[in-house]
Amino acid sequence: MEIPATDQADESCALQSKASDHVTEKLETSEERLAAMQAATQVTSESGSGATHSPPPPSGIRAKGWRITAIKPSEEMWAWDVKQVQFLTDTGDKLMPSPFGCSTVSSGTVEVEGWEPENAFRDDIDAAWGGRQDRSGSFYIGLRCPTAVKLGEVKLQQEPHPSSPPVDKVKIEFTMDDVGGSTQWLKFCEVSISQNSLETIWFLGTLYYVENCHMCKKDWCAGPYMQHDTYVEVDHLQGPSLADAPEGCGVITSDTRMARNPETGAIYALVPFMSKTSSPCDCTTEWMSGHVHVVFNGCADHSHDGQMWCYVVGGRKCSQATASSWFPGAYYITGCTPSTQSTPKQVLGRPLTLNGKTLLAAATATREFKDLADGWGFPASNLGHPMLSAVSGRAARMPQELLEEALRGFGAGNPFPEATGTLAMESQLPHMLAVAQAELASAGPEEREHWKEAGLAEHASVGSFAKLCLELLVAGAPPRLLRRAIKAQEEELVHAHLGDLANATQTDGHGGFAIERLDLPEHSFEVRRDLVALRNAAIEEGLIGEGRAALRLFQRSLETLHGQSEGKLDGREVLSEGRRALAKIVWAIANDEARHAALAMETIEWLSGRDSRPQAQLPKVQISQGTVVVQEVA
Repeated sequence: MEIPATDQADESCALQSKASDHVTEKLETSEERLAAMQAATQVTSESGSGATHSPPPPSGIRAKGWRITAIKPSEEMWAWDVKQVQFLTDTGDKLMPSPFGCSTVSSGTVEVEGWEPENAFRDDIDAAWGGRQDRSGSFYIGLRCPTAVKLGEVKLQQEPHPSSPPVDKVKIEFTMDDVGGSTQWLKFCEVSISQNSLETIWFLGTLYYVENCHMCKKDWCAGPYMQHDTYVEVDHLQGPSLADAPEGCGVITSDTRMARNPETGAIYALVPFMSKTSSPCDCTTEWMSGHVHVVFNGCADHSHDGQMWCYVVGGRKCSQATASSWFPGAYYITGCTPSTQSTPKQVLGRPLTLNGKTLLAAATATREFKDLADGWGFPASNLGHPMLSAVSGRAARMPQELLEEALRGFGAGNPFPEATGTLAMESQLPHMLAVAQAELASAGPEEREHWKEAGLAEHASVGSFAKLCLELLVAGAPPRLLRRAIKAQEEELVHAHLGDLANATQTDGHGGFAIERLDLPEHSFEVRRDLVALRNAAIEEGLIGEGRAALRLFQRSLETLHGQSEGKLDGREVLSEGRRALAKIVWAIANDEARHAALAMETIEWLSGRDSRPQAQLPKVQISQGTVVVQEVA
């Protein structure tokens, strides 16, 4: 079902448009400041209702300055904190104080360092603009640029102030004036906004012009259509159907926003436009549900809860559709079927196949991006290469934290700084394993049994990480996480191999070792897009399971080197080469397990911030007293 959301933008502004070519040319080549926009006729949207709305502004405006001005809820408002402001051009470029040469404009800033208006244009969740009013009592923030630009999208995230009333409406304003002269700011549109979440408050849509109500048909305004001065009211219950409309025309309904082009006098309308061959209940293909712009196209599990749904092209004209709570005026249906190729194409290679059906990913178009470089469609993606995709946050520090805790508990220094992992020392393993096998041949049954059990557990972990890779694929995880999960799977395979070979101490009768064959039991499982279960597994199996395993292995390696007693570090005991090889192998495995715990932390961090939804609190992870404790934060 549809993802819930908070109050959205007023339709009169949120559903903006790209005009037809002949009108766009007039608007974009005009050098005047378009002050006539301010005087555009107020429009009645429903026959006889008396309600008025500002008409949608022509989309061809190119301006040198854009700003967002708060509509004060009361005179008690004295502060406005804004975390993020994004002005995106119609070509997708984000306007910034640099490198576009733009400069910030604001009403005022709190006189405390660290709250500058530039903070609102940085991708930093901890930064914000501490807004204060100007002499006239206005609050605003925006940009002035050396050249005029055309907007394609505006995003805003405000941060509630503990002692100032929240803002629920803003104006987007523009100016054509150069920097340095007297500035006249004109109203572009007015929208409603939510609290403490980054949201799109204005975006480009599709505008269809009806020149004097005679563009499509001579008697277009006759019959059920009534011409009333500068706007048209339509009885949609008696109006002609889409099938009656001439080619290239849409059907105007009573809730269609209409106004007059101040330059040409033409009537224009933002209409629910469909082709004659489409049904009102068809899934969207052009980001429009009725006359409302939406952020999801087509039929898919957009909410990641196992439910297939889509917005419908006809909006309210689809009788079985449900009204959107996210985008007022849009409608959606559940239980739809994703479109497929009429003739399935041959898939080369070895794709994942289940019951004779190849499982291919559904490529869902969306305009919500958290980090383009982590996505599949970004042309310069590093695909998670370790030298180009550095881990950040708590995940970056976790391996070192686990190592330091193990050393602190034993009172020792790092005995094997070169043994950073099993794959890193793969060329040394044959010799180390040979001397380790000889050492274990004379070891007691308890130690040999430990190695055997450890090898079987590591062998099972290969399957566990294979399952994790599938779950990450189904969840739409970025390449960097998948690459690290695949590397972890390879490391677990090496661990299993080391455990089994180290325990192979019996002769096979030909002067070699008898190697056991490992057969994992047959099994089946279902891979679901369950993000809650994925997060819980990352905590239980990753942070706690792998984290504690790393600490135990570090400790076992140190005990192998220095004996069971803490502080027995006088170095008088001379270790055999085999005993030192065993300790080094265990140390390398411990470093691998520490990185697996970090992978779990990175997965949780990704889940907390995916799809631009409000971030869930990250769990509190404490590494101390020889263990790992994870506590959820309420």
